[in-house]
Amino acid sequence: MKNEYPVITWPGAPFYNSINKNGMKRLITGILILLVGIVTSHAQTPELVKDINPFTNASSSPTQMLTVGSVVFFTATHPLYGVELWKTDGTEAGTVLVKDIYPGYNNSNPAAFCNVNGTLFFTATNGVDGLELWKSDGTEAGTVMVLDINPGSGGSSISITINSGGVLYFNANNATVGSNFELWKSDGTAAGTVMVKDIVAGNSGSAPGNFCDVNGTLFFIANDGATGFELWKSDGTNAGTQLVKDVNAGFTGSNPTNLCNVNGTLFFMNVVNSPTPNSQELWKSDGTTAGTVQVKVIHTGTTGSLATNFTNLNGLLLFAARTSTNATFPNVELWSSDGTAAGTNLLLDINPGTGSSSPAVFKVVNSTLFFRADNGTQSVELWKTDGTAAGTVLVKDLAAGSTASNPSDLLPVNNLLYFSASLGALGTELCVSDGTTAGTQMVKDIFVGGSSGPAGLANLNGLIIFAAHIATGNTDRELYKSDGSAAGTGLIKDINTATSSSASSRYTAFNNSLFFRATDGTTGSELWISDGTAGGTSVLKDISPGTGNANPDNLLVVNNTLFFSVADPVAGLELWKTDGTPAGTLLVKDIFAGTGSGTPANFCNVNGVLYFSATDGVNGTELWKSDGTATGTVMVKDILTGSGASSPANLFNYNGTLVFSATDGVNGRELWKSDGTAAGTVMIKNINAAGANTNSNPFGYGILNNILYFSADNGVLGNELWQTDGTDAGTVLVKDITAGVTGTLISQFTVVNGKLLFTTPFLPVTGTELWVSDGTDAGTVLLKDINPGTNNATPEDFLVVGNEMYFSAVSAAEGKELWKTDGTAAGTVLVKDIAAGTGSSLGTPTNMAFVNGLLYFGASEGINGLELWQSDGTAAGTTIVANINPENQNATPANLKVVSNTLFFSATNVQYNNELWRLGPPVGSPATTTWTGDISNVWENPANWSNGLPGVNTAVTIPSGRPNYPVIHNNTAVKSITALPGASVEVAPGITLIINGF
Repeated sequence: MKNEYPVITWPGAPFYNSINKNGMKRLITGILILLVGIVTSHAQTPELVKDINPFTNASSSPTQMLTVGSVVFFTATHPLYGVELWKTDGTEAGTVLVKDIYPGYNNSNPAAFCNVNGTLFFTATNGVDGLELWKSDGTEAGTVMVLDINPGSGGSSISITINSGGVLYFNANNATVGSNFELWKSDGTAAGTVMVKDIVAGNSGSAPGNFCDVNGTLFFIANDGATGFELWKSDGTNAGTQLVKDVNAGFTGSNPTNLCNVNGTLFFMNVVNSPTPNSQELWKSDGTTAGTVQVKVIHTGTTGSLATNFTNLNGLLLFAARTSTNATFPNVELWSSDGTAAGTNLLLDINPGTGSSSPAVFKVVNSTLFFRADNGTQSVELWKTDGTAAGTVLVKDLAAGSTASNPSDLLPVNNLLYFSASLGALGTELCVSDGTTAGTQMVKDIFVGGSSGPAGLANLNGLIIFAAHIATGNTDRELYKSDGSAAGTGLIKDINTATSSSASSRYTAFNNSLFFRATDGTTGSELWISDGTAGGTSVLKDISPGTGNANPDNLLVVNNTLFFSVADPVAGLELWKTDGTPAGTLLVKDIFAGTGSGTPANFCNVNGVLYFSATDGVNGTELWKSDGTATGTVMVKDILTGSGASSPANLFNYNGTLVFSATDGVNGRELWKSDGTAAGTVMIKNINAAGANTNSNPFGYGILNNILYFSADNGVLGNELWQTDGTDAGTVLVKDITAGVTGTLISQFTVVNGKLLFTTPFLPVTGTELWVSDGTDAGTVLLKDINPGTNNATPEDFLVVGNEMYFSAVSAAEGKELWKTDGTAAGTVLVKDIAAGTGSSLGTPTNMAFVNGLLYFGASEGINGLELWQSDGTAAGTTIVANINPENQNATPANLKVVSNTLFFSATNVQYNNELWRLGPPVGSPATTTWTGDISNVWENPANWSNGLPGVNTAVTIPSGRPNYPVIHNNTAVKSITALPGASVEVAPGITLIINGF
């Protein structure tokens, strides 16, 4: 037998053992390679047909950038790891995940970054211990939890960290010992991570916050339960942690904010009750009670000056404060203080009069303070000051005129200021300033035609690291760097490479190809064609040129022609057709002449003629037909004469006669039929004759023994089961399932093994269940009470395969799972409880398809997410096909459509958003691909391969010296595997690796 023994070559291996026919294992260079259940025959594995929309809109969203030594730490989002800790040295190769703290795609959410003596401290959760204190030296092994302060899953809720005198201080909750939220410190060891002082004994907690270091002394605010929130200080000892001053006697508290160190003096804003209650004014402290005093009452009144943005400029405190006594016009301007009342003054009234310049975003570069302000003429722009009125000037009007540039993320680097600003038509980009007008300019227009929105700027030894939208016309936000020049400004690494969704839908088989609607990010939503290969998958015709959306819909094959409706920017929404070629894809007829829309819909093929509803703008929405020519596309009949609309719906081919519902304005919405002529288009019966223009609303057709069954309401019994032979006399009620006017609203008519099956809505005794009918009252009965009692089974997703019908249903014991029936109660059985127990494996709705003797559908067993499954109708033969989206993420297979012997479907994985996939005979797999292991050890992650995920025709190479080696977690087929010295491949237990041979 050819390829009886699958072959893996291992060049340079010290010895070589062929895999035997049962081939369970082989020892290569000391590595145990598990090859469980090796199969040598060709098998089918799902493969991406094409990444139709290659634009990446998945953002890693780098945030919390902090420089520690020679790297910048930050958080980023990756589809395999979630939000985790990353680092960069400014190069692509040096931009790596530090550690997947909460394994898998879960988020550890690192936060509260703090550099203490070259070690990064931060908070994170590993999914077991809750949010706790962690540290990192930049290596995976050196990234560890310092201490589980609040044992268990609750977390210690750390929110603030600070380096004070080379010691990490933070607030934390240790509820297990009753300390609740108190002041803690850490030297990076578990033993050295301790509560500084239990300021409020018991479970209340002092809730320390607003930390500020003044020459190694930590100042903060806390509430001891007696004085309210007041100013405290600590030297790191219990005894040295004490209240500085109870400014507002009693429980009220002065709530100090904006703590700032100016040459050893602490400045802050306090809420005081004297001389005016609740007045927020400027205070200072030398750490003693006597030396903690109000500097000046800047603004008289109940609100005070509301001083903010405290900044030390050459020993002078600069800040923003209210200057007016008029509460309506607060007039927030730039102030300075030397710590005395006399030396605390308005520096400059930037926006004269009652206007407010609202100085903000303060940043010192050498001896200059940069900030943004609004002078009332140029709006919010970049300003600077040397601490004098004369030296306080506008740097540059970056967004000319009254438009605001809104400078933000100010960062000093090598005597220059880098910042983000809005530059009008150029968008928000990275800018630089040397303090002069000429030297203040954009560094680079990163996103031409849009805004890159630089943020999170960090200084890495003179290199600016920041997050920005990448320049591809989308929302992808990734890691950038700049050396201050345009040429030196660019993307460091696109961490989250998941591409955009093509939003493919409307899958239709025609001439051995798949036709569907999709967008590639350039042409908008258009009609596409695929033969199952990447090269054979392309937009058929850009009907709405450029980025406009044609949105093809109602795809239906009639007489070797594919008809569809499409939004033509010239003709409006009209009827189109294609023979599968661009030249043969054209407008059939502009039904509503000009730019108006004929809005063709409700397509139905009867005897090789397309029937549909449409409006010509004169007669309203009526019944039309088409043979594919303009002259042969005509209105069949103006049922509701004039401009009124009969609105034909529920079009159905009943043994060569078109049956549909419509309203003629007299009899309401009733059952009609048509032979394609006006004379032959007539109402079959006025089922609801209870009054003038009352509706029977027929819908839900099914044919059994040449009789048409449907649901209708005669105005007396509600919606019930009816039948017709196309005549008035032959249109009769089959059964009043729900007695009285309530009605049953029957739907999903399907014929299985000579029986008519359908579902009912909630019934008082049985709930929503599956019914069967032979066309008689007595023979119309509940097939099976799948979910006993009044519980709803809600059968749906019907698919007939031979003499059986597969469907989804809910039972109390198994949840929503896969069922099948032959039309008998005994033959109506659960196929498999895929998600064992009461959980549901199937979504709503579930798309099913049958090809090559197997049923395919989407399901989740609770381990691998919503993935592609197959079934031969037995429990043992109902298995997952592949875990397309690794771990417990959802591939969400949908739009299942069989073309020849190939199953096409849409699915999502970590690299490609919702795109076109196939399962069938091998085509289109890359000839070769090499393992890189750059991301992880997951074989199924395409980002770990040089040329995409291997398929059944792929020759795989596993090179030496990779950071990770592959572990195969899902049934896999390849052509061959060549492993170089030191390389390994591991196959997880119970998984099949298929090697097809050379």
